[in-house]
Order: sequence, then structure tokens, then C-alpha cells
Amino acid sequence: MKKISQMIYSEFIKSTFFILLLLSFIFSRSFLGVYIFGFRIGEYLMAFALVLFIFTLFYKFENNPLNLLNSNVKLGLTFLFLLFVLTFVNSNSQLFDPYSYKTSTYIWSISFLFLGMSSKEIKLDKLRIKILQLLIIFVYVTSIYGYPEGLIDLILQISDKYELHKGSDLALFYIICIVLINRSFNYTFEGFKYLCINSSLFLPLLLFKSRSAFIACFILFIFEFYKCLKDLNFLKKQTLILFATSICLLTISTYLTQNKVIPEEINIDLISDSYSSLSEYRLKHYQQDYPLFYYEDGRVFSGDGNLNWRLIMWQDAIDDNIGENKLLVGVGYKEMFNIFQVDNTGYGNDRRGIDKLNEQVHNYFLTVLLRGGLFQLIILLFIFYNILNTKPINGSKASLGVFMFAVFFISSFDSSMENSHFPLLFYYFLGNFYLVKERT
Repeated sequence: MKKISQMIYSEFIKSTFFILLLLSFIFSRSFLGVYIFGFRIGEYLMAFALVLFIFTLFYKFENNPLNLLNSNVKLGLTFLFLLFVLTFVNSNSQLFDPYSYKTSTYIWSISFLFLGMSSKEIKLDKLRIKILQLLIIFVYVTSIYGYPEGLIDLILQISDKYELHKGSDLALFYIICIVLINRSFNYTFEGFKYLCINSSLFLPLLLFKSRSAFIACFILFIFEFYKCLKDLNFLKKQTLILFATSICLLTISTYLTQNKVIPEEINIDLISDSYSSLSEYRLKHYQQDYPLFYYEDGRVFSGDGNLNWRLIMWQDAIDDNIGENKLLVGVGYKEMFNIFQVDNTGYGNDRRGIDKLNEQVHNYFLTVLLRGGLFQLIILLFIFYNILNTKPINGSKASLGVFMFAVFFISSFDSSMENSHFPLLFYYFLGNFYLVKERT
């Protein structure tokens, strides 16, 4: 057993995984869709996650990362697995059907937490931070202009999909980079400079891409800003220059995300028009006469188009589970939700999307409720609560809480946690940032 644990948690496996992690960090969904021997990289990773989950949970071995967590976490994970088995059997899901495990990835992806905890704590020196900054600029520029044609052709040849970073992907990228750089600089003025510069670039882009992503990242920005105050002198010349530079970059980024061209000059009219057009684009309701939320005929609606699309879908999905007496135990893993099987084009936007491939309800916690029922959702919340209360934590509970809140807020309006790359990055860095003993 010791040899098996050493093999699964070997330095080779962790190094290989970290390379895959880095590439998914940079190229997002496009990289995880690369085919190798008929299967995508994302599918291999989730298969590995399933094995890692079961092995770590049920086999005793030295240096098991579960031993560092609150004992209730292991109890919760055990119950979660048993509930999965019961739901699996109750819904007549197929043992050898890959779809059964695709729809249950919200369970197996948790095991990336163990790999992050068992890996060497990531702290960057100044050279590596500069390299990371180049990657940040690369992701920012490609999110606006896309990849070069040659790279797009290559991706389409070897991957199932060419897709730039979505708003949720950009948000997670921003969150991890900001926290990593600040931790590496121990929240000194050096890290604060990167915080201001990168936030000035990314926050307008995030608002343009996704409001939920922007809100989550803005909250994290405020928290990280506050943690840097101990090493900040507002009257210092360097600080004033940094703030002036950040305001200029914020304005340029606000203009650039909407127009994709660099302004020839910055003037009052450009500043005013840029901010007002972005706010109107993102904050304007499609039904001006209706409030953001309103109640009508026993249902909750919204004057905002995107949110209204989600609210109707969420309520229909819950109604289906209640109608089938599946609210407690869930519908299982055999097929897509009923709301994606019936005709729904009357809502102004087919729920399956333009490519007819969407089958996600764009809410992580609702997905758990629908698939595994109320019992699974309660157990999962119990696990997250006890992760938050785990000791030792490398860093404060407040930092861990803000990190988790930001990600879960994003995932409450997006299908991010049902992909392979997003939970991979989230759980790995959650474990490595906060749940691993500091290594020198």
C-alpha cells in the first residue's frame, strides 16, 4: 500500500499534473479538449481524479493529506461517496457509461485538493513573478484580440473546441495570480504594485465579460488591498505615481475592452464615454419598466435578460425534480436534465445554446441538488464548512473564506464547476495556498 501511495503521489505525477495545470491555466478549455488516443485531456484528468478520490478516502497510508484536514471533512466525503452510490443505483445509471462519471465530476474534482495539499507550497521569486506577469499580459491581450490564426488552426486540429477564456475563467485566473503574487511578496508594497496594475487591466475586462465574475473579483481586490495597507504610505511619491498609472490603465482597459483599439489620446470625453458605455452595456435592463427582481404568478422574474434566463431555467428544473419526487435523492447521472430535453425555444433563447451542446443549469449548487438531491447538497456544504475551519491553515481564515466565496459566487451563475479545468485549478490552489503546512 505504501508503494501504491508513493506512486500516486509521486513527484513525477505531481510535476506532470502541474504542467497540465499550467497549460490549462493559460489556454483554458481549448487545452483540456486536446485528444490523445481518442480521449480528451480533461477526461483523463477526471478519470485520475476519480481514482485519487477513492484511493485517498478509503486507503490508509502515511502522509495522507486527509490527515491534515478537519476530521469532519473525511466523514463528509465518505457520506458523499455513499450517497453517490445510492443515487447511482436508484437512478439506474450505467456503470460503464462515461456519461455517468461526466455528470458526477462535482464529486471527483474535490480530489485535486489533495494533490494541491501534498505538493510543495508555491511561492515565487522575483524572476518567476515577472514570467507570470508576461502570462497575465498574454491572457489579457488574447482575451480581447484572440489567438493568432496559426495557433487557432493548430488548436482546431488537435482539440475539440477553440474557446478563449470565458468570464469565469478570467476571474479564476485573476484571483489565483493576485493571491499568489501577494503571498510571494508577503503583502508588501512590491506585491501591491502588481495588485493595482493587474486589477486596472482586468476589472474592466471582467465587467465586460461577466458581472458575477466582476463582483467576485472586486470583492477579492478590496480584501487584498486592505491586507496591503500595513506596508502602504499614501503620501509617498511612489504610491501617488502608482495610483495615477493605475487610473490611466483602468481607463485605457475600459476603452480597449469595448473598441479593441488603443486610443490616440486620453481626454475627458473619452474617459466619460468609456465608463458610461461600459456601465450601460452591463447594468442596463432589457426591460426598463421592470425591476431587477419581481414576483408574478407564483414565479420570480428579472428585468435583466441574462438573469431572467437563469431564473426561469432554475425554477423549471426544481419543479421537475419536485414533480418526479426527486428533490431529496436527485435524478442521478444517467441523462441530461429534463429541461434540456423538452422544447424551450419559447423563452427567447434555446437553453441548449447556439451549438446545441449546453446541458448545464449555470449554478453549481443547483447542479448538486438536481443530480444528487438535497442530502448530497447538505453534505457538500458540510464539507466546505469544515474545510474553512481546518487547522493548520497557511494564512488566515478570512483569506481562505474570501477565496472560496469568490469562486462559489462565480459558479452560482455559471457552469464553470462542471468543466474540468475550472475545478482543477480551484481545488489545487485552494489546497496549496491554505491547507498545506508551510515548507521551507
